[in-house]
Amino acid sequence: MSYCRFQNTLSDLKDCYYNLPEGELSHAEATAFAQLVMLSKDIAERFSEYDYNELKDLAIENYNHEQ
Repeated sequence: MSYCRFQNTLSDLKDCYYNLPEGELSHAEATAFAQLVMLSKDIAERFSEYDYNELKDLAIENYNHEQ
């Protein structure tokens, strides 16, 4: 559901972060872990010039344009 996508993803990402693997992952989970880290790096680089409030404003502005 798009209306709570970021809230749910944030909760899941925090869960992943606080339970980082210690070499106990299956091949599929290890692959997903590596992909998640790489995607997180891409997201961080894409939005690195913004501070917290600017990111919120950007997200609200984009939401209002969709309406």
